[in-house]
This record gives sequence, C-alpha cells and structure tokens, in this order.
Amino acid sequence: MEYIALVADDEADNRDIFKACLEQAGYDVIVEAVDGREALALLAEQTFHLLVLDLRMPHVDGIQVLHDLKQDARHDAMPVIVITANPHMRDETLDLADHVMYKPIDPKSLVAFLKRMRDE
Repeated sequence: MEYIALVADDEADNRDIFKACLEQAGYDVIVEAVDGREALALLAEQTFHLLVLDLRMPHVDGIQVLHDLKQDARHDAMPVIVITANPHMRDETLDLADHVMYKPIDPKSLVAFLKRMRDE
C-alpha cells in the first residue's frame, strides 16, 4: 500500500524537515502546500493518509482548514497533526486535531511518532 501525506506550512524549511521525517517514517508520497488555501484545494482533489498542518499560514490558516475538514466526511479517517509554536491554543482547536506538536520539533521524535501512526 502506498502511504500519502500532505504537509501544509508556509515555511519552506519546515516543509523540508517534515518531508524528510515522513520519508524516514515510510511515507511514499509527500505533497506540499504553502498555505491553507492550497491545502484545501489539494484535499478536494485527492485523499491523503495523513495531514501535517501548521496553524499560522497566510490566506487561509490551519484553524480554517481544520473546520473545513470536519465538514467533509471523505477525510474522517485521515489523522491530522497540528504543528504550532503557540502553546496557548484554544481548546476547540485541540479538539479538531488528532495530535498537536509544538515547535521546535525534534526530528527523531517526530519520525518515531509517525512510524507508530503509520503502523496502527
């Protein structure tokens, strides 16, 4: 089975780190989005096995992406990992995400976490 992940982050360096971690964790295809608007467009076109989502992005932020995802049953089985530097997120945002990780991200820990998720 081919595992496909979507990484949505406006920072290229962050996307590169997440992509490298996903590849190490065994994801076969990693699609990148530079903002929430692009992420929503990609999610409308295809199904992913995982979404790694930054909250603070231009145009459409990660919170809006989470709200839109919950309205689309096609993505109910897709886990969402929210990545944020904000330790004071609203509880409702935490409820919309499957997992929350705080920046700075430790790549080794992220790879181990992603492997466990993929193997579930």
